[in-house]
Amino acid sequence: MVTYDQQREIARFNRRFLFGFPLLADPQSKIIRAFGLIDTNYGPRSYAFGVAQPITFVIDAGGRVRHRFSEVHYTYRPDPEEILKQLRNIN
Repeated sequence: MVTYDQQREIARFNRRFLFGFPLLADPQSKIIRAFGLIDTNYGPRSYAFGVAQPITFVIDAGGRVRHRFSEVHYTYRPDPEEILKQLRNIN
């Protein structure tokens, strides 16, 4: 997971929720911008400026993006069964 939050915020969040995967701090949103994921709903004066759109990528062993789940709001997430279906179809 990539977030525009600072490392100390991510560490506190991870301690609270005990994720089983790494969280990457991108406070200047360099990675977020490189993938074209900036959420344009937030302007430069917003506290959320630089936040990424909620996107889930299915990536094959060769590093190629095979599927992209794009959501319109950060609270929406794709159905886990649909993600698993896409993972099974990578072959």
